[in-house]
Amino acid sequence: MFNAASKLYFSAAAVAIVVGFGYVVVSSDRVGFTNLVVAGLVAVGLGLAAFAYVPREPLSLVGDEPAEARPADTTDVAVPSNWPVFGALALGLLAAGAALDGSLILLGIIVGLIAAFAWFGQVWREHPSWSQDMTDRINNRFVVPFGLPGTIFLAVGVGVISLSRLLLAVPATVAPYIGIVIAFSLLGGFYLISMRRLGRQAMATIATVAVGLVLAAGVAGALKGERRFGEEGGEREYALAAEDISFDKEELDFPSNTEVTLEFTNREAIPHNFSLYADRGGDRLFEGEIVNTTGDTRYDFKTPEAGEYWFQCDVHPDQMNGLVHVSKEASEPKSGDDDGTTTGRTSGP
Repeated sequence: MFNAASKLYFSAAAVAIVVGFGYVVVSSDRVGFTNLVVAGLVAVGLGLAAFAYVPREPLSLVGDEPAEARPADTTDVAVPSNWPVFGALALGLLAAGAALDGSLILLGIIVGLIAAFAWFGQVWREHPSWSQDMTDRINNRFVVPFGLPGTIFLAVGVGVISLSRLLLAVPATVAPYIGIVIAFSLLGGFYLISMRRLGRQAMATIATVAVGLVLAAGVAGALKGERRFGEEGGEREYALAAEDISFDKEELDFPSNTEVTLEFTNREAIPHNFSLYADRGGDRLFEGEIVNTTGDTRYDFKTPEAGEYWFQCDVHPDQMNGLVHVSKEASEPKSGDDDGTTTGRTSGP
């Protein structure tokens, strides 16, 4: 429809106008913007003139006879692949890990490497030089003895961990229904495989979507953290939680000279810990490991002699601290909120 001259002018006009708008956004220079836009409009005018007055190039055939129709070569045409989905998932895990939890970065790297190698292998097999003998050799020497068992082990492990994170994060009343849906979905998937009514590409797509959903559910459950299982505690067990850079208690009651367990729950993706001191700024009697992710951590330690002591988060000592009352007659937690708490805390002192 357009001749070569008009195409050249219209292309130059488009480039000049786009560059002009980009230039004014970056530099706020209206003079340069005006010059570029005017140059683009001039190019549009020249393109219209070339379209109207320059004759179109005639189409010519080589020889007197029409060209012979030839079949298209489809030996090197790429087929659809599911591995880009895993590549996108790996990028999402890396982004989430950089923003929330460093452990997700490692998972994103693993998923990315698997997707890269598998995608490369698929492209390699689609090359015209690839033969069935090469496929049989790789299957017999690598896939069957190593790749298949390793893939099954990895898939089962990832599925169990991801689903456990999901079921521990949702409310207890919802978890059984989710388990039932997952069980029937697995049964339906195995039924489709046994019937052999779906093509290989369809089954691969379904498997890819299923694995992606399981991984996404596991990541979401891990980021949310485990649900609260109640704070009644057992014998010599106590509970303390950290959220919004504050403890949920400002006073704790412990029995003296007793091995106790403190169930510490970090409800935010910020590092916290629990440490016991003789007094504020005094000697440290127990230092709990710093928790960088959400979830529960058990601190086992022996309480000191009866008296008044100090506890704090060593990462945020000014915002997260309180008093510890140690006595021989300290009451054990019974149920509900009676778990070594005397006063709830909503913010630091």
